[in-house]
Amino acid sequence: MSLKQISSLPVMVVFLLGSSLLSAETEQVPLSERAVLGEGKFAVCKACHDDTLNPPQAPPMFGVQRRYKQQFESQQEFVDAIVKFVTLPTESKALMKGPVKKLGLMPGLPLGDDMLSEIATYIYEENFEPPCEHWAQAMSSEKGKGKGKHRQHVQSMYEEFCQ
Repeated sequence: MSLKQISSLPVMVVFLLGSSLLSAETEQVPLSERAVLGEGKFAVCKACHDDTLNPPQAPPMFGVQRRYKQQFESQQEFVDAIVKFVTLPTESKALMKGPVKKLGLMPGLPLGDDMLSEIATYIYEENFEPPCEHWAQAMSSEKGKGKGKHRQHVQSMYEEFCQ
């Protein structure tokens, strides 16, 4: 091995390690069978929880998933809470107070618990993309309205996930 090859060895090691760490971080974990079933029924939710809608009809699913995962430690608790809320939404059960205040409560979904559980499992397992365009639109539409709580939240989320 030449001196030039030896001197470039640490760079290669760092590059290879960095590449494997990066790919491990962004690698999509396959969905469980139950989540795959839920994915096929997710259109029921996507009709309103579509971050491309302007004006928005409901919070983006990225935010719903993030908020519920913050609140509930296990997948089962997450799924149970989603099913309980969407069956009969009330302000007292709502975790996302801001969107409820701004957009109102969602209608209850008259679907069976098993179907809702499959959809909630999909919501838990899916790797939703951050709604960067949604946040950019929200910041743009709130210009000149000061530094309200919502604007600050949207801006911090945009800076954390989109820049």
